[in-house]
Amino acid sequence: MRARDPIRGPGYLVLASLLDGPLRGYAIIQRISEFSEGGTRMATGTMYAALDRLTATGHVELVRKEIVNGRVRRSYGLTPAGVAALRAGAEQGAAATRPLAGRDRRTADGHPSPEGEPRGVTALERRCRLLLRAYPAWYRRERAEEMLGTLLEASPAGRNWPSVRDARALAIGGLRVRGWTWLLSMLWVAAGAVITGYIFYSTTPNYISADIAGTGLIGFNAGPAAVQIAAVLALAVWVALPVPMLIAGFIRLRGWRPANWPRAAAWAGAWIAGAVLFKMAQALGNPPGVSWGELAVCAAWLALGVMMTRLLSMPARYSGIFSTFSYISSKSF
Repeated sequence: MRARDPIRGPGYLVLASLLDGPLRGYAIIQRISEFSEGGTRMATGTMYAALDRLTATGHVELVRKEIVNGRVRRSYGLTPAGVAALRAGAEQGAAATRPLAGRDRRTADGHPSPEGEPRGVTALERRCRLLLRAYPAWYRRERAEEMLGTLLEASPAGRNWPSVRDARALAIGGLRVRGWTWLLSMLWVAAGAVITGYIFYSTTPNYISADIAGTGLIGFNAGPAAVQIAAVLALAVWVALPVPMLIAGFIRLRGWRPANWPRAAAWAGAWIAGAVLFKMAQALGNPPGVSWGELAVCAAWLALGVMMTRLLSMPARYSGIFSTFSYISSKSF
C-alpha cells in the first residue's frame, strides 16, 4: 500500500479517529464508536492490526510512550502522509466523510482509566493473556501489555470472559503475524501426526484390514468411513505441502544470506526429519499388530512442530510489522 492510495475499512477508521490529535489504543476504539454513533465497535485485535499496517506504511507514527500500572501505553498520531490518505479516502463518498464532519475536540488520551494501585489479576485478564498467546513471542514482547490494557479497558465491568468478537480478532491477528509459512508448516505437521495415528489405529487388533486403493494406507472392511476419509485427506496435505513449505521457509528465513545459513539448514533438516518420521510410522505399522512405536512418532511430530515454530520465532525482516517495531524501538522518550 502506497502513501498516496486511498485507505478503506479499519485503516480509514483508525486514521479518522486520530485527526483531532494523538490517541492511545482504547481511546481510538472509543473515538470510532463515538463518530459512528455506536454503530461500529472495533475489536482490539483488528485495531492493532490496522495500526501495524499504518505505521509500517508511514501513515501513523508513535508520539508518546509511558508506563501506567506496570503496562506500556503508547499514543499514536497522524503523519502528513496519513492526513493526505485520510482526505483521499473521504473523497470516495459522502458516507466516508462522516467522521470528518462536526468533530469536537477531545483530549489526546480520550478517557483515561483510573491510575491507582495495580489490582490483582482477574479472570478476564488471565483469559486475555491466553488469547494473546496466538501471537509469536517477539510480538508479545513489544505489544502484549499494551494490547492487554486496551482489552481490559474496552470490556464492560464485571465481565469474566473476552467477547467472541475480540477472541476472533486476536486469533486472526495472531495467524496474520505468524504468517503463511508457519501456517503451512503446522498443517504439514498436523497431517503427519494424523497419518501416524491412523496407522496405529488401523494396525491394532481387533480390526480386519483392507487397503484403501491407490493410497498405500491400510483401511477397514468394517471401520468408520469418516476415519478413512480423514486419513486420505491428511495424506494429500502431507504430500502436497513439503516443497511449497520448504521454499516458503527458505524465503521467510532469507536463507541466501550467509548469516542465515544455520537457520536455513535447520529448516531443511526439519523437512528431512518429517520424511523420516513418515517412513518410521509406515515401518512400525507393518506387519499389523499392537505396537506403541507409532505413538512415539506422534510425539516426535509434535516436537518437530515446536522446533519449526522456534525457527520461525523471529519476525521477517522484510515485513512491515518488523519495520513498525524497528521504528518504535528507535524512538527516544
